[in-house]
Amino acid sequence: MQREFSSNQSYVLLSDLANELKIPAYRLRSWEVLYPFIQSFRDSAGRRFYDKKTVGIFKEISRLLYQEGRKNTEIFSLISAMLDGEDDALKATSSQEENISFNMDGVSSSSFLRKLREIFEDLNKLGETIAYQKNI
Repeated sequence: MQREFSSNQSYVLLSDLANELKIPAYRLRSWEVLYPFIQSFRDSAGRRFYDKKTVGIFKEISRLLYQEGRKNTEIFSLISAMLDGEDDALKATSSQEENISFNMDGVSSSSFLRKLREIFEDLNKLGETIAYQKNI
């Protein structure tokens, strides 16, 4: 997703974030696909940048995955719930710059994320069932 840079917002380059977290850049890029609430900003050269909020999400995902040993479905649920609460607080303060939400044909971002979370959990259960049947 391409966005305009705001002059009063600080951004972190993908390679700098990867070095800070000690995680390969390709892994961070893959999280953009796996977790739809992660959004990068790109400059004219195509380099990926992240705002403070997204950097915080990356750090939380890293902590949950590598320190707590959580599964992707758990991480998705925890981060989504965190963002749902944050989204409500942001709407209350009506901060346009920080409120990263979307609306698809009248579907709110929180209901979309809830549905996406349900689908992700169903897929995880299906994968566990298949793995169990292979081991029988």
